[in-house]
Amino acid sequence: MKIKTKSMVVFSFFIGLLIVHQSYSQPIVTISSPLNQTYQKGTAQLNVSISEPANLTLMLNNETIVIGNVSLYQTYIYGKDTFNLTVFAENENGNSSDEVVFTLEENESNSVTVGSCGILGSMTTYYMNQSIIDYNGTCFYFATNYATLDCRAYMIDGVGSGSGVEINDHYSNSVKNCTIREFSNGIYIHEMGGNHNMVYQCIITGCGMGIYQDDGSDNKYFNNTIINNTIGIREYDTVGKNKIYNNFIVNNTNGLSYDNAGRRYRNDIYNNLFNNSVNVISNPAYPRSHNWNTTRKIGIRIYVPNGYSWNYIGGNYWGSPNGTGYSDTCLADGFGFCPPYTVISQGDNVDYLPLGGYNYLSITFNYSSVSFGVLEQGTTNNPAPNQENGTYNVTVDASDNYKILASGDNFTGGTYSFSISNLKIDVNETASNLSINSSKTLSSTQTIIEENISNTVTINYYGYWLSIPPYQFATSYNTTLNITYELV
Repeated sequence: MKIKTKSMVVFSFFIGLLIVHQSYSQPIVTISSPLNQTYQKGTAQLNVSISEPANLTLMLNNETIVIGNVSLYQTYIYGKDTFNLTVFAENENGNSSDEVVFTLEENESNSVTVGSCGILGSMTTYYMNQSIIDYNGTCFYFATNYATLDCRAYMIDGVGSGSGVEINDHYSNSVKNCTIREFSNGIYIHEMGGNHNMVYQCIITGCGMGIYQDDGSDNKYFNNTIINNTIGIREYDTVGKNKIYNNFIVNNTNGLSYDNAGRRYRNDIYNNLFNNSVNVISNPAYPRSHNWNTTRKIGIRIYVPNGYSWNYIGGNYWGSPNGTGYSDTCLADGFGFCPPYTVISQGDNVDYLPLGGYNYLSITFNYSSVSFGVLEQGTTNNPAPNQENGTYNVTVDASDNYKILASGDNFTGGTYSFSISNLKIDVNETASNLSINSSKTLSSTQTIIEENISNTVTINYYGYWLSIPPYQFATSYNTTLNITYELV
């Protein structure tokens, strides 16, 4: 009998059905605004209602935003774009969704075009029309609330001093589509009133600090590339409730610096790629706690290694320039998450869903065939010779619990054959525990022969028992087995 082996990773899901004599309701989510239309003001109010409290998640274009357990949600959406918005509500009884497609078009009469540094003092959108090179000092300074600086991918370039953009004690401002380089601070938000500001779709490089927030709360930094700075993002003495997500924070000396950050409330940091000399530094004198992952949700993951197609978001990817970071080397489960990772030793700072780099089964067989020799017609459960001396040894290096499945073709010898169901198989970590009483009968379809095997256990021994039907034609018979190892 020839044995052919293969290995694969299959993500399996067990579905159970429970019938009870009581009805439960699933949440119904409704978007009352915006509508499927075009808005001329460059902003639209989002109003979401849910029939009962449920976990709310928004997917706005390519951005996944986890809101939490609510029954009502309101916010504003800014920009000049066509937005695809889907809202999901989920509780233990089910889920529902609602979606809308709308367009925001800035009324050009209400916007301002800028080509040089200065004060932004009106509640409007400022559009850059050219790059600014070698500016000495702070370039743009917000002196109002509810304003937007849209750089339209133009560059704000400094000489190492000041800030590319500064928001001092103002709220609900936005900085988007900017390339900012070579300032002391790329973007500087400070004072108690520096709340509800957003920085997104920006590239910040070559600065002392990419984004520096001193005090304030409820700011959002997302969809940015923060690269080659001394510190990627620094928070000093902030109130908390800031959200940092969907960012590439790479090749900085320090990726994220927390010094008394979140002195009253936790920050949310998730779905970021950290790949820096030091990813996170924190002042041990202020052991604040933060949320380093959201709940596991369908979404666009910030980084997926080649060869994988994971589509769940949770925590962050913890890499390093030399490829030895936690996420670079940890073994992921079937959803692409690694075991919990302690980000900061002080306080409660654990990423419970760190994004994984690799997920594999490493399998080594030391045999390619098994021979039963000569058997008599009508004999049952003939053991393969020497099967208890470790001849059929296999080593399995799994990243999680795994199972073994097997199937085979019918035995054939020229024009004659007999069923594969005459062959039984057992596996165990010790030869003495191989037993026909625990063996499984094979068939032409995959049969589980062992399941939920701990990754600390190595299956070292395989046993085979073969029955020969009465009056079977005497000749040489062969079959091929397919043995598959799958993560549970």
